[in-house]
Amino acid sequence: MLFAFVASSLLIVGCEGSTGPQGPPGPSIFPYVMETRLSFDGKPNDAVVGHAFTHPVKVYDGDVLLVYILDGSVTDNQGTKFPVWTPLSKSYYKTNSDTKIEHQLEFSYNFSVLDYEIVASSDRDLGFFRAQNSNEIPYLVDRTFRIVYIPGANPKSNTKSVKANNDTKSSGNTTLSYEEAVRKYNLEDVKVVKNY
Repeated sequence: MLFAFVASSLLIVGCEGSTGPQGPPGPSIFPYVMETRLSFDGKPNDAVVGHAFTHPVKVYDGDVLLVYILDGSVTDNQGTKFPVWTPLSKSYYKTNSDTKIEHQLEFSYNFSVLDYEIVASSDRDLGFFRAQNSNEIPYLVDRTFRIVYIPGANPKSNTKSVKANNDTKSSGNTTLSYEEAVRKYNLEDVKVVKNY
């Protein structure tokens, strides 16, 4: 009797049908990382230009948003280039050749559960920071940003787990380097969605 039970169990477990078609993609879940390119060349006399967007994922109170700007690259000993991601807010400085006064351009961001905004602001008109020739840095055109969504403690639903010793509600520190954020919030395997 025992032999018959084991034999029938093996037959039932061993039966397998063909794999069905791929289902539709599921909802985006946290953590979520994406990149976008933005230009801030508004009207010549504007001192502030911002771009506001709705979130691509559902954001709850307690979730954390980190934003980084692509700030060049570094090359290792083998000649491989790696991007440098700098956390916002990030300032750049340019000296007026006539007055010798240094002016500041700052990229910053803000967010709520409804949307987020990336802003370029200056202590003078943004037109001053436009590249006048190919030798100048294009501060305002085609800037690449990496946006990182980190799940908070509220609510605990449909999220990839972050390391247990990290409380995002108390540690949403936007001065984390991108590499520190990847380690702290367990983002090594999160695919970066590129929106450009």
